[in-house]
Amino acid sequence: MRYFLDTEYYGFGGALLSLALVPADGDELYLTLKSDEHLVDWVERHVLPYLDMVPEPLSCPRLSRRDAAHALERYLRHDEEPLIVADCPEDILHFCNLMMTGRGDMIELRHLTFRLVPM
Repeated sequence: MRYFLDTEYYGFGGALLSLALVPADGDELYLTLKSDEHLVDWVERHVLPYLDMVPEPLSCPRLSRRDAAHALERYLRHDEEPLIVADCPEDILHFCNLMMTGRGDMIELRHLTFRLVPM
């Protein structure tokens, strides 16, 4: 199945704040992550006020990076060949980094395909 990916992060090169996957058909996944990283002014003004409001206020508690990785694994586990579509390479970077749970360890997802479609 095709999933459209979007992420928010602490400015260019910063830590992941949120990840959304919206399938062509079905329920979406929205994850928000805990972090102590210093916010870039633009992110603080334009992202943070809305971060805990989507999809519904307080419906998605902020997760540790490890818990978010396992939530991603559970969400995609049923799909044998997910296609992840993104409009920015940094979205794909954050997705791939989230898959890593430790040195040399990753969540159990195989046969992923990524497609970059810049806007």
